[in-house]
Amino acid sequence: MRKTLILLLACVMLSVVPACEEKHTTPEDTIALVRKAVEQGRADKITRYIYADSENMRKLLNRFGRLLLNLQKLGLAVQERFPEDVAKLRAKAETAAKEGKSSTLLSQLMAQQRQGNRRNVQIQIGGGSKSQQPDKLKEAFNDTMKQLFADPYAFIEQSEKRLSTEFLTDESVAVLWDNKPVMAPLGMVMKRDGNDGQWYFVLPTNLPGLSRMMPKTDREFQIWGGMITVFDKMIVDLTKDVSEGRVRTMDELSFKAGEMALPPLMMTFYAYSMLDKNQRKEAKAAEAAQKTPASKPAATPSK
Repeated sequence: MRKTLILLLACVMLSVVPACEEKHTTPEDTIALVRKAVEQGRADKITRYIYADSENMRKLLNRFGRLLLNLQKLGLAVQERFPEDVAKLRAKAETAAKEGKSSTLLSQLMAQQRQGNRRNVQIQIGGGSKSQQPDKLKEAFNDTMKQLFADPYAFIEQSEKRLSTEFLTDESVAVLWDNKPVMAPLGMVMKRDGNDGQWYFVLPTNLPGLSRMMPKTDREFQIWGGMITVFDKMIVDLTKDVSEGRVRTMDELSFKAGEMALPPLMMTFYAYSMLDKNQRKEAKAAEAAQKTPASKPAATPSK
């Protein structure tokens, strides 16, 4: 009896003992556990069910989990402060889903890419020069921000009846929403980890340009970690502004988010571009050094 009590106490205090963790040996288990985390107000746990291929990636996902928890708190503050706006946004999203349409930023960018207009795509955030495109992208950004802040985990909360999976291989499945691929045409995938046998969501690294931006070196992980920290603080500040009445409308909230988000995004892209430039320069120098023939030793004078 005493040993049993000690074991249970260790599970509660440490929450890292494998025997005490909830297993997710099927895709359905993983989806259910993600939904449970959201229902319990623990959105930070979501990242436990995202596949990480390294220790650095797992640490980065844990940091991102804290941001997700603060985003959940912002959503609750928005729902309390702007209940009518939240209801309208939910109705709009539901209508768009039934009609097979989407006004989100991602869908607009994908549409532009399919049309071959990527060079002309400029998103105006919080002021600045006129966009070469009509206001569709700006409107999509604002709609996405408002929907995200108002109901960040609606997708997960509705997953019990609408989210399903379809096997691609024995070790991977496609994630479906109302029997249609999520994030079409790119799709969302889950895979079974060969080490622990558990099922995880896989990050959509096949998004245009994202695979190159994914961190690989320690310095790149530091840059991503810094950006996540900045956005985490931004979410905390926005939550205070909403709760204390400094933000009066949802439009004002999305505008302010854009103003706050743009500088760290620009800084991150700049840091990444400089890092990439230096790495390419070093690789080129190393390659040139390998091709340069070694200097011959000086000839010994004959006696």
